[in-house]
Amino acid sequence: MDHGGIWVLFQDPASQQRIELNWYPRGSQYATPFVPGEGLDHVGVRVNQYAAAARRLRRAGAKLLEEVRTKGRVEIAYYEGPDGLWVELIPTPTD
Repeated sequence: MDHGGIWVLFQDPASQQRIELNWYPRGSQYATPFVPGEGLDHVGVRVNQYAAAARRLRRAGAKLLEEVRTKGRVEIAYYEGPDGLWVELIPTPTD
């Protein structure tokens, strides 16, 4: 079904992780104004160095919303950027 939009799928050949980006022109039933918290909920990112990534986000103006710990180790953390979007940091097992 053609909705008059454009979509692009990126996939990492090594990890098979994917991200799909969609755009719809004004007038499409799927084109809606961006409202933080709707449409794009958050972006999850795997990081090799959690502490360094967290520092970079804080320096850029993000604030920590939630840090989930398991057995003393950070499993995931959610930060909110100045634009209202959330970023989920997911440490790799070697962190």
